[in-house]
Amino acid sequence: MIPPDPEAMSAGDMGSASTFEADVSVVVVVSEAAPLAACLAAIDEQTVAPREVIVAGDDRLGSDAAGLVGDHGAHLVRLAGMRTAEALRGPAAGRARGAVVALTESHCRPAPGWLQTLLESYEPGVAAVGGTVEHAAEGAGLADWAFHFCDYHWFQVPQSDRDVPNLTDCNVSYDRGRLDSLGTAWRSSFHVWSVNDRLRAGGQRLRLAGHAVVWQRRTVPPAEAMRESFAHGRLFARRRLVGASGARRWMYAAGGGLVAPLLLGRMCRRVVATGRHLGWFVAALPWIVLYTTSWSSGELLGYIGGALFGGSKDPQPAL
Repeated sequence: MIPPDPEAMSAGDMGSASTFEADVSVVVVVSEAAPLAACLAAIDEQTVAPREVIVAGDDRLGSDAAGLVGDHGAHLVRLAGMRTAEALRGPAAGRARGAVVALTESHCRPAPGWLQTLLESYEPGVAAVGGTVEHAAEGAGLADWAFHFCDYHWFQVPQSDRDVPNLTDCNVSYDRGRLDSLGTAWRSSFHVWSVNDRLRAGGQRLRLAGHAVVWQRRTVPPAEAMRESFAHGRLFARRRLVGASGARRWMYAAGGGLVAPLLLGRMCRRVVATGRHLGWFVAALPWIVLYTTSWSSGELLGYIGGALFGGSKDPQPAL
């Protein structure tokens, strides 16, 4: 069962206010300013009241942002300039005081029970618990759907509760003690993939809670989505080459042209397996092909650069 979209529910549907407070901090990274109010309202209606909510933004926030954040009892961490999500996430998470730090983004609306489900999924050996992502389809265009499929197909509803190799950056939480064991680099730039890799390398478990759902819709201009896909693909390749031999680097470079069809095939399998949003997937296919090609081009360039110039340092030193 998919929890309902908070924006589509009335106050009566939401039920009563939070029933108890937990030692958890919620960090909201502002990728888009417009949907921030809906995101904060959905957090207000959780069955668990967080110890604090921290909103991390940059110059994209308007002059009224402080008032909006204050109206929801949240704290604003505002950095000058235009920052990446990782650069916003790190300082905000570093200021969090909760024993658990939950991360989401402004284009997401947590479903009722989201926070409680994350917290109840912790067990011995689990360093991080994440959830699933459903698309808030109202008014969405085909490019929005394509972005959703490309970014979140691994975490689309439905999912079973299980240990996983990775978790999405817009619906994840961490045991603060396990974060601190990684050092302090993540406080300046928190890259979720790198943090997850470090935790798993240390023998810690990552847990997916299938019923901890956020409703996501991010409107990204196609040119920006292509640039973002390219950059993420290149970073993925550079991280994958850390510690790789020269022969393996060239092997990755030789296979780089297969990345786009592999990504597309994985998305197809996921959509067919769930039987959900198949029509939207087919309609958005031209945009999906464009975005996966952008990712694969970045990944290929990352492999070629690594094969030609070597280098063994992690390209994301700040996690």
